[in-house]
Amino acid sequence: MLIVTMPVVQLLSIAFASAHLTLELVPACRKLSIYRSWALRIVTYTIQAFLTSLFYQGTNAAIYTTIALIAYIMAQVKGEEVEEAKEQRGRGGGGSGGEKA
Repeated sequence: MLIVTMPVVQLLSIAFASAHLTLELVPACRKLSIYRSWALRIVTYTIQAFLTSLFYQGTNAAIYTTIALIAYIMAQVKGEEVEEAKEQRGRGGGGSGGEKA
């Protein structure tokens, strides 16, 4: 009954999902230390997976978030690190010019 009268769970779920999208898609966020923190992502994805599993419409979101959570846990266990984003140094074009990576 609480979910129907006050959609707190849904709003928190939307807030976590929006924060994750912002963190992943906005280029300015890549310079922040939050972007490189595996532990923070694991904690927030755990909370998001729990919240989305509480209501029926969030089942798919809970499954996808759990899959992402498992991938981040595996990256943490393997010791992977997220490097700081490098700025573009005046390079133009889309990357199909035969440059070596």
